[in-house]
Amino acid sequence: MVTVELTGDLYSLFAAILEYPTARIVEQAGNCATALAPVAKRAAGLAANFAEFCQSVTPGHLEELYTETFDLQAICSPYVGYHLFGEDRRRGEFMVRLKDYYRSQDRPLNGELPDHLSVMLKSVTWGERDGEAGELKGFCLVPAVKKMTGLFDGKNNPYHHILTALLITLEGDT
Repeated sequence: MVTVELTGDLYSLFAAILEYPTARIVEQAGNCATALAPVAKRAAGLAANFAEFCQSVTPGHLEELYTETFDLQAICSPYVGYHLFGEDRRRGEFMVRLKDYYRSQDRPLNGELPDHLSVMLKSVTWGERDGEAGELKGFCLVPAVKKMTGLFDGKNNPYHHILTALLITLEGDT
């Protein structure tokens, strides 16, 4: 396993990359690859592959791919609680606790569910000071992202690269 020295900036980059794509996604993925290069070469390569793919397609194509991957009849749900608990009531309890945590940190959800992967990645950047970040990474994000990456087996999808890079990063950081 790779040991990764990280800052909240890297998790913020992953969060932005895993939201609906914007015009900055190539830059964000490139910055992510650059930040990972000295500490996790395999993860950096995967992020660079994702950046290259994003640069090679139109914004419309990337938006369609995101929707196919994470929305509608998704290959992979972006909701951590779903991967941890399915549709069980425990997911609802998990989301209530997350919402309370976000409120205690005075952080908005911006219209997204509290267990959305991007929201949770942003939350580990605020929780670094209070110890919550390690728990969120180790007990929630690592097992959920492991399940998410497994859903891509046999599918040629560039989002698999960035999720695998995230998993390597999380495992090295917990």
